[in-house]
Amino acid sequence: MPTPTPNQGIPIQNGPDAANLPGAQTSEVAVVEPRLVQQYTNLADRTARNPAPTENQVSALAAEDRVDIYDSANWVSLYRRSLSTYVEVLTDQVITNTIVLQNITALVAPVPTAGTFHWEVDMFYDTSTTEKIQFAFTWPAGVTNARWGGLAIDTSVTAAAGIIKTSTVTTSGTAIAYGGAGVGTILAATFAGRMTMGGTAGNLQMQFCQNAAAATNTTVRLGARMKVWRIL
Repeated sequence: MPTPTPNQGIPIQNGPDAANLPGAQTSEVAVVEPRLVQQYTNLADRTARNPAPTENQVSALAAEDRVDIYDSANWVSLYRRSLSTYVEVLTDQVITNTIVLQNITALVAPVPTAGTFHWEVDMFYDTSTTEKIQFAFTWPAGVTNARWGGLAIDTSVTAAAGIIKTSTVTTSGTAIAYGGAGVGTILAATFAGRMTMGGTAGNLQMQFCQNAAAATNTTVRLGARMKVWRIL
């Protein structure tokens, strides 16, 4: 009888089982092969030879010159899979007439009790030149050395170009206000932050609201995304 290794459960043929060697080798290959960086000529070759991959299989494509990893549903970038969290806004989120911070439903990342994390957000939004917009992040209790900031137009700006605000925040739930160029004029902004967990797990959550309440749309647009990764 083959004996599985204690760490990865790879079946190893026992000396007295020589008669079973071919079967044991087949069993061993079946366990080891999915864990290799599997080599393929191109995407079509991989699809033909590996039609039913399992989660966390890694493959290299010669023609495309890239390495992918399977995430249980799709072959995705190895970089994306190596992130602690990658989330994206897939449907516009609209608010009106509120200066109360609202969770951006898609932009949330679970974080464990320990570790130091960095994050980046690529934001697309639009809001009126009067109501403008506020963004904030919340995080679990006990976090230390937290700081985030963004690059977006200042509240004094009423067009798609102008003064850029570079303020930073160190407190969970404290917002920074930014400008708007009019409903339907989509602006881009970037945000970056870091924090060290203090023993309480929870969520890193991005929020937004209007800077002045009015019955016009303020919208976080499809394609806004957040990346979170652990550095320590």
